[in-house]
Amino acid sequence: MSANAVHANSAEPSTNDVAAPKLGNLSDAQVQQLVALLQSSKFNGSSDSEKLQGNITPTNWLLDSGASHHMTGNFSCLKNVHKIVPSSVVLPNGYQTMVELEGTVYLNGGLILNRVLYVPCLSCNLLSVSKLLKENNCFATFAHGVCVIHDLTSRMLIGLGKMEDGIYYYHEVTSGQAHHIRKQKDSMLWHRRMGHPSKNVTNMLAGVDNDSCNDVCEICLKAKQTRDMFPTSCVYTPQQNGRVERKHRHILNVARALRFQAHLPLEFWGECVLTAAYLINRTPTQVLQHKTPYEMLFGKPPLYSQVRVFGCLCYISHKSQTSDKFETRSRKCIFLGYPFGKKGWRVYDLETSEFVVSRDVIFSENEFPLDKKSDLLAVPRNGFMSQEMIMHGVDDEAPYVWENSEERGSHCENNHPSEVEVEGLEQHVDGEAQAQTPGHEVQAQPAGREQRVRRPSTRLNDYICYTARVGSSAVDDELNRMSNTPYPIAKYVNCDRFSESHKGFLAVVTKEKEPEHYGEAVKSKSWRDAMQNEIDALERNETWTLEDLPVGKTAIGCKWVYRIKYHADGKVERYKARLVALGNRQVEGIDYNETFAPVAKMVSVRTFLAVAAIKGWSLHQMDVHNAFLHGDLHEEVYMKLPPGFTHSQTGKVCRLRKSIYGLRQAPRMWFSKLTSALESYGFVQSKADYSLFTWHKGNAFLAILVYVDDLVIAGNSECAICEFKQYMSSMFHMKDLGQLKYFLGIEIARGPLGLFLCQRKYVLDILAECGLLGAKPAPTPMEQNHCLAKSMSDKFQDPEKYRRLIGRLIYLTITRPELCYSVHILAQFMQDPSQTHYEAALRVVRFLKGNPGQGLLLRADGDLQLNAFCDSDWASCPLTRRSLSGYFVMLGTSPISWKTKKQQTVSRSSAEAEYRSMANATAELLWLNSFLQSLNVIHSQPMRLWCDSQAALHIATNPVFHERTKHIELDCHFVRDQIRTRCIAAVYTRSSEQLADIFTKALGKQQFNYLLGKLGICDLHAPT
Repeated sequence: MSANAVHANSAEPSTNDVAAPKLGNLSDAQVQQLVALLQSSKFNGSSDSEKLQGNITPTNWLLDSGASHHMTGNFSCLKNVHKIVPSSVVLPNGYQTMVELEGTVYLNGGLILNRVLYVPCLSCNLLSVSKLLKENNCFATFAHGVCVIHDLTSRMLIGLGKMEDGIYYYHEVTSGQAHHIRKQKDSMLWHRRMGHPSKNVTNMLAGVDNDSCNDVCEICLKAKQTRDMFPTSCVYTPQQNGRVERKHRHILNVARALRFQAHLPLEFWGECVLTAAYLINRTPTQVLQHKTPYEMLFGKPPLYSQVRVFGCLCYISHKSQTSDKFETRSRKCIFLGYPFGKKGWRVYDLETSEFVVSRDVIFSENEFPLDKKSDLLAVPRNGFMSQEMIMHGVDDEAPYVWENSEERGSHCENNHPSEVEVEGLEQHVDGEAQAQTPGHEVQAQPAGREQRVRRPSTRLNDYICYTARVGSSAVDDELNRMSNTPYPIAKYVNCDRFSESHKGFLAVVTKEKEPEHYGEAVKSKSWRDAMQNEIDALERNETWTLEDLPVGKTAIGCKWVYRIKYHADGKVERYKARLVALGNRQVEGIDYNETFAPVAKMVSVRTFLAVAAIKGWSLHQMDVHNAFLHGDLHEEVYMKLPPGFTHSQTGKVCRLRKSIYGLRQAPRMWFSKLTSALESYGFVQSKADYSLFTWHKGNAFLAILVYVDDLVIAGNSECAICEFKQYMSSMFHMKDLGQLKYFLGIEIARGPLGLFLCQRKYVLDILAECGLLGAKPAPTPMEQNHCLAKSMSDKFQDPEKYRRLIGRLIYLTITRPELCYSVHILAQFMQDPSQTHYEAALRVVRFLKGNPGQGLLLRADGDLQLNAFCDSDWASCPLTRRSLSGYFVMLGTSPISWKTKKQQTVSRSSAEAEYRSMANATAELLWLNSFLQSLNVIHSQPMRLWCDSQAALHIATNPVFHERTKHIELDCHFVRDQIRTRCIAAVYTRSSEQLADIFTKALGKQQFNYLLGKLGICDLHAPT
């Protein structure tokens, strides 16, 4: 640190010099007045008011351009003194001393000196010019033996310095003295600019003249008037409680003041709230030691050069689109806020009724267009705007004017809708099979409804909800135009192609929200009743007995899991609360032994549904009520009392007599009992997948796919299905859910062309959780030629958040095969993710934003022939140099199986990597063939395996290239045996036509969309 004051012996410049520098914005007359003021006695002493306030320091402050820090030897002038790490300071005489304390000094004129070092042996106060200008956002001018300090934003005089004996001494400036130098800005103007803050807050703004701070502001009285405080709070009045509610009140106070000031209609409340938050973040507060939230967040004070009076009249530059040189060059607008991420202002064009972001704006801050002529801002276009639009339009588009707007591609028109669940399916799919075509703007249509204002339910006042869109109308178009995002979710998902009944089902599924924990569920009577019903069922079943915990035993915990069950028509069948034991606390060998129980694999589910679609089988669904309670428990297991339930005798625990959800052995016991019941009815368990059971009787055929307690029933006889349902109801407590509509989070719609599977609601939940409902969609899931690796330096601060997001994306690959490669890459970094990895994961979510309703089409007109595509990316892993294998299997034209996996060993050549990929695909084909045989699907022709490597095909067909293949494991060579027995037919395809290419590398937009259209994927929720 340096404390060397500069003692320059330069001659004092003459005031008669022609080329003398000017002091800021001061004229020559003002300079002469300033010099006279400094020489007068008014600056040699302090006023009585200053002495009473205690702002006078005993010694003068020297403006030192050579000092690195502010320093003082007077301890009494320091505020907020605290210890620092001992540091050495070089004094002007060359000696060094140690400093251990620092504090803050408040000077008149709005100057604040932070981190002022306390140097006991220093006989003067040194004011570092460099730190003064940097910390207080001001600038200084040295001329005529005078130093003038101005605020950088308002250009107001906030400090003076006078040269005596070659040294500049700082002189504080009071507001009365500043008025002698130049005319200050009106404080009421800044009061209006900053959203009507309090008088104390206005005083904190550097350089603001406070001559009118005592004036009564009528806008403040209208917006901020409150009642007297009482010792107790009223019921149903959360505004009286909590820090968050207090901040809500603060924001709404400012928003109301802005709206009253601008005389805006209520429809523009959103602009008022956004601007209020913007101004609050840039307003100093005593809580932050007279700093702004913006400065605390970014480490630098905000710039006020962009702040203008909200709602005032302004003019924007108008670039003519014609050759008329005599056309007007500006348009009247209303200033309505500040855009995010852009240097400009957001204004509302009174002529075109559009929001525009522009930097070329001229303001008239004392004029408010709506004060005298309120119809200037009439509702644009068709004049239809209600509170219902604002409540339900939170995800729609704002009418920004953008130079480069992106439109979503591959929109297909639906000219001949039918009345089945999937309308316009054939036209949409055929359109996607062709080349991608640019989308078309949706034209506004007449509202076609009564003009009565519809208001939302008061129960939704505290929530922001999104629902399934069941049609397009002028209201939807108006919502798109008036909302706050240029990329509303409504642009990318709707339900126009579905029947009215299925629209209702999707709306209910989308609207209902399942609680995540007990504290959330206990607030609802429906969920409280569901929990009580669960406890009653457990007690009737004699699941446990209440006992004291024996010495040496440990009771495991339990929790509630909540699910909503739906009927086929979308009505809520029941609210299901399930008590789950925390089996992760069990000890192997003491609390359990064998635990394995099969569940249906997702490949089995897709194959099962694809066969049902092709053969036209009926699909039904049943649910076993409290399935795990049917199993007997042989081990001695103790569990704590369920959350929310107590017993009169303290210390009691539940000794489990029967299995319960969550126990490690419970699934095995339940599946054993279910298998016995199905085999007694005549079902045969498949050897390919033990969760598949089939039944034959004459021409009737039934197939059951089991996933824990959910049963998917397929068959060619409705009578046989009804008889089986009756049998299951007699054996267990069953719930008949009707036709298959919703299974494991998958929405299933059936039409003449087949089954459509998607996870639309799941995608919307991910978008909402990541806060990307209004984000700009990404064209591909992952950037081409990415360089993601484990050795990223920017560590992500919340790895649990990253793991949760990747886990959700993994589950989404059930119906979204195009995500397989991206999720595979990102899942490698779950242990130690970086910020770069998290941003790459968010890109996948932004890709989902462009097509939330995209899914699989299992066509009914396809054949039952298996076709597989395999590919590899040689040495793609930058760390291990192992290759990546990928395959894609279709049943006819229906996608049923896919995988991306890193190979276990390093391949010496690309041919070897392709050969290993062929082995993986061959193994999957053989298993699928066995699974299909359980469903009476027999392959009479070889299964085709498409590969784009001629060398790999030669290796698989003939034992050639000995030098390349002698080290390959023997298990890979079984591909040759399958080709020799004509079980597999290896076929060559060009790399550009290799469908598995999308599973091994990140492709460009054009190739990605081309292959995506050939995978049997479509988006029936895309806007028509």
